[in-house]
Amino acid sequence: MKELDHKIWLPRMWFFLFTIAHTYPDTPNTVVKRKYYDFIQNLPLFIPHNECSSHFSRILDQFPVTPYLDNKDSFTFWVHTVNNRLNAYVGEPEKTYLQHMDEYYQEYLPKQYVLSTNKNIKKKYIIFGLIFFMSFFVVWQYT
Repeated sequence: MKELDHKIWLPRMWFFLFTIAHTYPDTPNTVVKRKYYDFIQNLPLFIPHNECSSHFSRILDQFPVTPYLDNKDSFTFWVHTVNNRLNAYVGEPEKTYLQHMDEYYQEYLPKQYVLSTNKNIKKKYIIFGLIFFMSFFVVWQYT
């Protein structure tokens, strides 16, 4: 099997797993817990990189999902923890739980909001640059 570049598929895998965690029931029954457990345990089979797959299996041994399947918050925290472990293995920076949540919810902001936020930031830099340039020009003219 050809191994694919983790920089492409890994962020998408984590987004998918965070989505699954966020839609996990607040009070799951035994059947739901079992289905999620089976899904997580089978994930290494679908990771398209042998070393990452093996390392993910080791992470599952170190951080079993079972104690975290009691509610949505604990399962989401487990996904965050496992995410940091695998990211550290591939050389990606670790993030806080709040950073993960913020990045996840940013994906759901309307594109217009994201664009307007970026434009406001750029506008501030342009205004600051113009004021700086004009101040420099005035000082240069009078010296």
